Amino acid sequence: MRRPDPLPYLHATALALREATAPEAGFSALQAGLAAALGWRLFTVMAHDAATGWNRRVFSSNLALWPLGGGKPSVDRPWATQVVLQGRPWTGSGEAAMRWAYPDHEVIGREGLGSGLNLPVRAGGRTLGVLNLLHAEGWYTEADVTTGLVFAGLAVPLLQGLSA
Repeated sequence: MRRPDPLPYLHATALALREATAPEAGFSALQAGLAAALGWRLFTVMAHDAATGWNRRVFSSNLALWPLGGGKPSVDRPWATQVVLQGRPWTGSGEAAMRWAYPDHEVIGREGLGSGLNLPVRAGGRTLGVLNLLHAEGWYTEADVTTGLVFAGLAVPLLQGLSA
């Protein structure tokens, strides 16, 4: 799938983040930029708490199904080892991939979401959180990771601010 040039959307997102006075406004700017550059049908942001080993949802484009405060463990799961502990992005498509990555894969599947792109937000060699984009099966590819990681870099101050 051909994507648009991401530079204008990265630029707009960076400018919006400069003016954001609250984390919600910053996450909304990321949401808009990622929608334009890569597309998504569900966008969530998880903040990682290394002390408790949990990821807590701090932003969601669908509060009815994925409310704020919901969490997932970041240990004892291959997905968490790769994305959270090792800080390596993950993209996958199809029922088996979604089952591997998400404990709530049944809800995700019922919503017609069959492709995921998970982007660790890292600073100082540690994961602060994860940007999660989901769309129809086959939507994301490895080619989306490069653009996605630039957006994840823009999210660093937002997630640092939550832990401050």
